[in-house]
Amino acid sequence: MRYLFPLLLLFLFFESVITTKSLKQRLATAAKALKIISDRKRKLEATDVITSTDIEEGTASGNYNQTAPNQAESGDAAANATTVEDDKPVSTQGTESDKKTAQVQIMKFHGFTAVNKRINFGVFFYYRLRAIARMAIFRLRITYNSRLRNLAEDSVPSYCTIKNPNLVGVVPSEDNPQNVDYDCNATALQDKPIGNVTLNTDINMQLSKVQNGKEVYDSLDFSEINFNGNSSEESQSLQQNTKTISSTVSLKDTEASVDKTTLKLKGTFDPSNKLTTGTIVPLSILTETSSGDNENVEYDCTVKSTSPGELDCDTSSNLLKTTVQNLHLSTGTTSDNTLVTVYMKDYNLNSTDIITTGSNRYTYNKSSSGLSGGAIAGIVIACVAVLLAASIAAIMLRKPAPPIDNTTVVGLKTVENV
Repeated sequence: MRYLFPLLLLFLFFESVITTKSLKQRLATAAKALKIISDRKRKLEATDVITSTDIEEGTASGNYNQTAPNQAESGDAAANATTVEDDKPVSTQGTESDKKTAQVQIMKFHGFTAVNKRINFGVFFYYRLRAIARMAIFRLRITYNSRLRNLAEDSVPSYCTIKNPNLVGVVPSEDNPQNVDYDCNATALQDKPIGNVTLNTDINMQLSKVQNGKEVYDSLDFSEINFNGNSSEESQSLQQNTKTISSTVSLKDTEASVDKTTLKLKGTFDPSNKLTTGTIVPLSILTETSSGDNENVEYDCTVKSTSPGELDCDTSSNLLKTTVQNLHLSTGTTSDNTLVTVYMKDYNLNSTDIITTGSNRYTYNKSSSGLSGGAIAGIVIACVAVLLAASIAAIMLRKPAPPIDNTTVVGLKTVENV
């Protein structure tokens, strides 16, 4: 038994000598396989650094992170176009619609065309107390129509250049709002019929600015950008926004009132000669739904007067519950492709609720000095509780009446009978 271990070592020695060549081959094969696996892992985990010198031609410097499947995209909006798997989610962050005081807001997508691989469209931005940028860059996700299942989609940069260069650097004030139109372009990687083009809000937008005499870019998270009117829905299917906006009209210094099921908006049209009496404006208004969430609902508004400007909106089919601030920057497009935007007077100082009903006029001001409905209800509940407690205490502490001594009475009667 004591010789078993030395014999085993001897056999192993002879086996290694006999199979040395095959062992080396196996080791070499295993090493090669490990190298391939390591290279692929490194390629997936690495950050792809892309450089370019001509941003105007559709390429730009920037980092792009090739994230694993089922994870949201990340990286630089200006990075070169790339192909991603179709199971990679897009725009998981969504869009904001109730940040009316945001410095940068998106108003409208329009004029989409696609010829071969070239994509063109327009977008209106609204700036508040921030310098107007010459260029904006954001990321798009492109899917294609195909009879065969397509496992790959394109992630491409989109470059938007301002139409009116005289506005670059201007800082719009609260009293001088204006929509700024941009021409955008992008290039698809695949020469196939386009199925859908989506704005990817998971990757920050870039806005140009001049710093120390040079143009640089600020990165802006989409959580800081507000989407007004139908622009949030439009961003999810850009290819459906084929109509080109021909002109814009602002209804400034607007005040709201309610007459049963009609919302009345009165202000000043700028310019005053673009709209005519009787024109229908399908205005998208942020309103509170039955679930308590704010959603954009479209109402048909009729131009009742051009001077002063007046829109009457019919809310009979979907009663309105909104605020002055939520009414601010509501948009609508007429049949002749004129974009109408409502600018509410003192929107950031007025907390008035605007509600339409089927019978009575009702406008409730939350900022008034009187008690709110909740406060009144709380007082009533407290009073009822106090009265109930007092009643219970009175019942518990009441002194009981002395009992009647029936035994004594019965005894006396017995004596008399005797």
